[in-house]
Order: sequence, then structure tokens, then C-alpha cells
Amino acid sequence: MRYESLDVEVGEHPPTYLSDVQDMPAVGSRRFDTVVCSEVLEHVPSPADALAELRRVLKPGGTLILTVPYLSRLHDEPHDYFRYTRHGLRHLLEDGGFTVSEIERTGSMFSFVGHQISTLMVVAAWKVPLVRWVVFAVGAALITLPCRIADSILGTDRLPLGYVVVAKTTP
Repeated sequence: MRYESLDVEVGEHPPTYLSDVQDMPAVGSRRFDTVVCSEVLEHVPSPADALAELRRVLKPGGTLILTVPYLSRLHDEPHDYFRYTRHGLRHLLEDGGFTVSEIERTGSMFSFVGHQISTLMVVAAWKVPLVRWVVFAVGAALITLPCRIADSILGTDRLPLGYVVVAKTTP
């Protein structure tokens, strides 16, 4: 198995391809069995173009695993364009030539609130490396985990934290 990556900029780990998901000329057509596109679609101004490119690089019958936020703070501005409902995702994917196998909610309101509190704590301690990791661990145990448990018991499909989608290209 081989793993390749794509990003619009070089970060700590340089990507295999430096390109925009909406236009990936360096990536060959029908190259991949599976593509994972995680927390990207909300950052592209033309999601239909991005899905067309993802479909192009997938082999016939290939699998797209896609994640998107729904409840989320504004981030990576000014390139934070969309929030998708399960219905909007299904529509975009089916219009783009995919067959949707699954759309699952990730978390709910409790996870969203817990994540915001944890983020504030970590940001406050970020400049002190050892303290940062202690705060992160304490936040995960005392805030994030209880919020995830509350979501599993009380969560609602009406307030999803986000979605995970599995879709196939049509053969």
C-alpha cells in the first residue's frame, strides 16, 4: 500500500503534490483506488470542481472518504466558505457522478462546545510546551471525552458536529 498526499502549501510534512484540489494537473487520471478528503471541501470556492477532480483521479468503482464540519468556528479565513448538510453533501456528490454509500454524523452540540473549551485552554498554554501537553491531556479526559459520551447518549442529528461520507465512483 502506498500513501500520497496533496496540499496547497508546504507544511511540516511536504505533500507529494503541491496543488489545489480543484485543479490537480500533476495527478494522473484513474490513479487511486481510494481518496481521503478530510476537512477540505468547506475551504474550496468551487466544491463541484473539487469533486470532479477527485472523481477523475479515482479508478472506476473507486472510493471517496470525505469529512466536513457542520458546527465549527470560522477558521483558515478568508478561505472558510461552506457548511454542508447531509442533504447538500448527497446532492453535490450525486451531481458529481458519485454513488453515496454512507453519510454519518460525527458528534453533536456537546462535542462542539467541548472542543471550543479545549481549544481555548490549549491556546492559553500553547507557548509553554510541557504545560501545553498537560492541558491537552486534561482537556481530553475531563472535557472532550465526557462531551463525546453526552453526544452518544443525547446527541441529535439536527446539530451534527460534522459528517463522514463514503461514496463510490460509478464504474
